[in-house]
Amino acid sequence: MPSRRELVSALGFGAATLAMRPAWAIEGAPEPTSPAPWWLIAPLQRGSTLKDGWVIEDLDPIRSGAAVLSLSGNSRLRIHICLHDGRPKGFAHTDMFDLIVMDHGEGVRAVPENLAPTLLLLADRIRDNEAMEVDDNQLSGISRLMTHSERVRAFGARQIN
Repeated sequence: MPSRRELVSALGFGAATLAMRPAWAIEGAPEPTSPAPWWLIAPLQRGSTLKDGWVIEDLDPIRSGAAVLSLSGNSRLRIHICLHDGRPKGFAHTDMFDLIVMDHGEGVRAVPENLAPTLLLLADRIRDNEAMEVDDNQLSGISRLMTHSERVRAFGARQIN
C-alpha cells in the first residue's frame, strides 16, 4: 500500500498532468472512471446524518477533476472535493483537499450558516483518512483530482457544477 508520502507525490503529479484540458476532453473520448472515493469520508456513507440535519445523499466518482458529495438538509447542496495548492478556496479544507460549495459559477453564494459545522466535520474525516495507507485503486482515482482553479481553467466554471 502506498504511504502518505507516495499519495502526496501522486496527487502532485496528477494535478500537474491535468493542469491543461485532459486529452479525453479534447478528443471527445469518454472520461476515465473510477469508483467514488468513499474511503475519503469513511466511516461516513450514503444516508449518514451529519450536523444540523444534513444527510449524505451520494458521492460521485471522480469526474472533471473532482468528486462531488451531495448533501440534503434545508436544501440540496453539492460539495466538490478537489485538491488545493496551498491556497484553499473552500470554506473547509485539509492539508491536501478543498471542499468547495458550488454556486453555478457565480462565486458569490454564502455558505448556509448551518452548513459550516458539517463542512468542518467532513474536513476532519478527510484529514483523518488522508493520513491512512491507501491501495492502488484509491491512489489511481485520486491522482485525477485537480485544484478548483485548474478545473475552472480546463472546463469552465459553468461546466463543473
